[in-house]
Amino acid sequence: MRFGTLLKKFRKRARFSQKELATILGLDSTYLSKMESGTRKPPERDVVLGIATGLDLNETEVDELLVSADYQPQTLFDLGFDTNDFSLKKHITVLRDIRRKTPLASYARAREEIADFLDLMRMKYAGEIDEGLAKNTLLADYLYSKVRRGGLKELYRAVNRPLGGAIVMYRGKLLLHQIGLSPVKGWWVIPMGYVNPDRGDRTAKDIAIRLTKRFLGDVELEVVKELTAEGEVLEDLDVSYMVKLGLFPAIVQIYEIKIKGKGEVKTKKGSGFFKLEEIPKIGGEIHPVMSQVAKYYFKNKKLAEELYKQGEESIEKVLNNKDYLEEMHGFERERIRKKL
Repeated sequence: MRFGTLLKKFRKRARFSQKELATILGLDSTYLSKMESGTRKPPERDVVLGIATGLDLNETEVDELLVSADYQPQTLFDLGFDTNDFSLKKHITVLRDIRRKTPLASYARAREEIADFLDLMRMKYAGEIDEGLAKNTLLADYLYSKVRRGGLKELYRAVNRPLGGAIVMYRGKLLLHQIGLSPVKGWWVIPMGYVNPDRGDRTAKDIAIRLTKRFLGDVELEVVKELTAEGEVLEDLDVSYMVKLGLFPAIVQIYEIKIKGKGEVKTKKGSGFFKLEEIPKIGGEIHPVMSQVAKYYFKNKKLAEELYKQGEESIEKVLNNKDYLEEMHGFERERIRKKL
């Protein structure tokens, strides 16, 4: 959503007229009107933050307004980035340059700069840079395509997409499915995936419900609670396995979802309900997240240990596959080709 449209939306929600908001902000009402209509460019970043304060926006909404004006989101600065962070400014400048140059900056240069940017992000998040990730340029490929198509705001959206998942129990059995795409095809996992606005997802809860219905059909569902919320059993869910696979660690939100009604529920191909003790013997690779689900949610120590072992073996098997990186790049190139 462009800046003017979003500003108008937030202003109307706050029940301010253009004149009232302009007075509060110390701006000319005509200037505010032109910003909303898109005939004037968004103001300086500090002014955007002032508008956000005047409209009493929450943290997510502040970021949304900043991104719509093509500014770096505030939450990154709160993590330790600031306007004097030379490394951050350098990379942002280069990334903006990719979008603005005609013809586009060279692919190799763009990829290197984005890889450096991700290393900077990892350093800020985890306090260290994993040198072993340097060979895996999958992230750079993906993010380059995002920046090329939509500018820096697409980079922000790409690395901040939440990943939603569902714990669905039916007659004492857990719903699992096999991943159908990518080089980790065939791994068994709970319904889980990234928020996809193109499919109508706005939140992690949306995709958790959508994926559950994909495997169960049009059943009536009830979201009981978020298991990864503060104070809940999966609050400390570890997603470090993503870094091992060369993926950017996502914000993961897993929900307990209940099937309503007493009728028979059938699963679609590639999915099924399994007793917990059956999962280690299910056949095929086990997704690393499954051991944590068992450990924290089901409190089955023996099952968690077995699933942890299998999850680690799944990762090692993938990383020891000499074709893995090429397969990942091929998979991502196909996604880029379809979207550009």
